[in-house]
Amino acid sequence: MRHVWLLFFVPVLMIAQTERRILVVSASMGDYIYGAGGTLARYIREGWRVDVAVFANGEKLSRGLSPAQTRLANVQEGKAAAKLLGVHDVVMMDDKSGELGQVSSTEMREQLFALIRGMKPRILFIPDPYVHYQPDGDIRWTGRMAEEAWGYSGGGTFGNELARMGLKPYGVPEIYYYSPYRPYRKGEGGEVEKARFVSRDITDTLEQKITAAELLLTSNRTLASLHKGDAGDADGRRYAREFLTEMAGAVGRKHGFEYGEEFNHVGSSSAAPGVATPFVARPETAKGSVLVVTPSMRDCLFGAGGTLAEMAAEGRAVYVAVFGNEEKLSKGLGPAETRMANNKEGEEAAKALGLREVINLGHKSGELGSISSSELRNQVMALTRLYKPEILFFPDWYVHYQDDNDIYRVGRMAEESAYGGSSLFLQEMTYLGFPGTSARQYYFFVPYRPYRAGEGGEGQAVMKQVEIGGVLEKKIAAILKMHTANAKWAELLSARSGRTLDADEQVRAFLTELASTIGRRHGMKFAEEFNHLRPVTGLPAHVRERAR
Repeated sequence: MRHVWLLFFVPVLMIAQTERRILVVSASMGDYIYGAGGTLARYIREGWRVDVAVFANGEKLSRGLSPAQTRLANVQEGKAAAKLLGVHDVVMMDDKSGELGQVSSTEMREQLFALIRGMKPRILFIPDPYVHYQPDGDIRWTGRMAEEAWGYSGGGTFGNELARMGLKPYGVPEIYYYSPYRPYRKGEGGEVEKARFVSRDITDTLEQKITAAELLLTSNRTLASLHKGDAGDADGRRYAREFLTEMAGAVGRKHGFEYGEEFNHVGSSSAAPGVATPFVARPETAKGSVLVVTPSMRDCLFGAGGTLAEMAAEGRAVYVAVFGNEEKLSKGLGPAETRMANNKEGEEAAKALGLREVINLGHKSGELGSISSSELRNQVMALTRLYKPEILFFPDWYVHYQDDNDIYRVGRMAEESAYGGSSLFLQEMTYLGFPGTSARQYYFFVPYRPYRAGEGGEGQAVMKQVEIGGVLEKKIAAILKMHTANAKWAELLSARSGRTLDADEQVRAFLTELASTIGRRHGMKFAEEFNHLRPVTGLPAHVRERAR
């Protein structure tokens, strides 16, 4: 489907962008060199900075090597080829080659949003998802999501966590669609309404393109072997040289050049950009902060509102990431009205407790199980790298008989977000100046009931109680601000009990009984309880599923 309407998200004012920067999106280390290497070499000679985002890990294109050996060889050779071409940086996303169709398109798109907003390139190169009979699914999926990222990155509807990191909406004013391994057929490819078919003379950069491609030894040997059986390095280099020379000649003859490349192009190239500014690593934010991960504001305040109020009173900055859009819990309102009311009231409740900021990530409530867990996890990792919290709160997904799937899914992925402390995840964030980090303490919370004996928490977690008598009234007053959700809750309980319940009275009675029930178990008047983990290294010793 041709996403003509994507173009309306690209701000016209971005045409005035002054930096001479190009971002290239590629499924593999070789695709962009084969499809656009000569044109990119020309831009680089003219003083443009070119960065490349590669989404597949290169683990499959070899003969006689294991996947790990193949990946290492293709990545190292790809970086050497990029360096020879003059590419400034290669950012590896490391999804499994040959399986990009199994990765959430929105997850990949979010990664590309970060690079587009951080780099603010003047020009974007992407694989053309519209070419006919494309046998490589990785190329097709990468091109498709890259086009969506180009369109959506200029709007404020997506990437709320990126906006909090200072990566504001930005639309790339100029885009080239490239076909990696063959000339375009007549009338083929490109965004149908806006794209214009263009050619570029690469006669003076063809040798540089070929020399760079010859460094892709492992993949070239493999491709050569498909034609002549066993092939060595010399055969691979010969294959690359002959193939690229023939393709450039075929394209050039179509357009009156000796050697050429061709693209579908959208945007004006008449601007005269200035010199690019270098990246500067972003400064760290405040220490000792708290990040709360929750499906809804109500969930975290019922389960941990008193403790969060006390932490805020200690001077800690408390940030709340709400994953659900809260569009379903209301009486007589439509989904959009429900969402706006619950979001507004949730922010008022957080403010009443002294919490610093609420980040509404806007996924559809009740449907978080349908979203890629790693996509949700990446958002938590990004916010963790931004706020650098000492403490992370999230729902305890290990509790028995959990009937709310949103709570289960958010808790599960939030615990896994500790992986973001390593260098193996979110390469695009590391590149943009947000290095890996993870919390030093983890609080698992149960929203609406006490823990049962021996229940919940990662294996090495221990039960922790917090006396909240001094802030219980503050917690109740904050939750009473969530009128829309409370009214629906009272309606449901009224239907179950057979008598009409007042929403405010029900909230007050429930929270008081919950706090006193927990308190009696621990010799306190009013309390909240958690499974608490304080790893020596700052990472859970074991982030895993537990058999039940």
